[in-house]
Amino acid sequence: MSIKRGKRPGWMFWVLAPFFIVFVLFMTFYVLVFAARPIPVFVILVLDMLCVFGFLSFLNPTGNRWAVRGAGLIVFLIYIGYLVAMLIESGGKFTWSTRRSETTVLNAILGLIVFGIPGLTVAIKGRLPFFFKDEDMDMMGNRADHLKMMPQALKERFGEAVQPVAEPEVLHGKWTSVLKGFMSIPDEKHTAFEFSENGTWSDGQENVDVAWGFAEDNILVLQYRYEPIPEVDEEGGLAEEAYYVYATESGNIILSNADTSVLIELRKRG
Repeated sequence: MSIKRGKRPGWMFWVLAPFFIVFVLFMTFYVLVFAARPIPVFVILVLDMLCVFGFLSFLNPTGNRWAVRGAGLIVFLIYIGYLVAMLIESGGKFTWSTRRSETTVLNAILGLIVFGIPGLTVAIKGRLPFFFKDEDMDMMGNRADHLKMMPQALKERFGEAVQPVAEPEVLHGKWTSVLKGFMSIPDEKHTAFEFSENGTWSDGQENVDVAWGFAEDNILVLQYRYEPIPEVDEEGGLAEEAYYVYATESGNIILSNADTSVLIELRKRG
């Protein structure tokens, strides 16, 4: 189960959304009215699909991870097709060009390396390669490093072994949540925290019947409400936070964000 709704779109969405919409409408109109050859029609439909996936990806990259992966796959296939077409056209000969805009085998290979391979990485892993930094598409940081280091760190902190949790059923029920403090910051205990089977959660305060779900593996996404902030012109609304989920030997649950600056211990209650 994954959350279908997400935080409000960022500025990148509002910048690119008009382009996506205009391109799809205009090019689809062109295909229906003017295009006669099958190849241009196919190419335009592929680009239309890329725009649709891009629109959904920037609208909500966490809830629409399938669209993020789909966009990455299309980019990869476009450059594979570009390379194959150039190899056929040139008879397999590699030619050097001083202009990057010129269609040659070498430029096709460079495009595949710069755009195609990262697109394939997004399609497979749901995030960009390590040499990119994108908080929207990789909101949980380097997953491999986190899974390698966190179990031991949490064991030292809580005094018992932990295991990653990916099954939503483990969280169903009522809990007492404890925000674990650091250094001189005291622990902050809340008396109510409940995960419902229908995909909503409540903290017994302002967040009642708000969406929750697993984005992938043991990454939990909590959608929550936040109050307006007049000083920064924030209207308030819905946002998301993502946590890794671990179960302790005693049956408690630990939620840890990417940089471990937030640890929430959930203790089972009746």
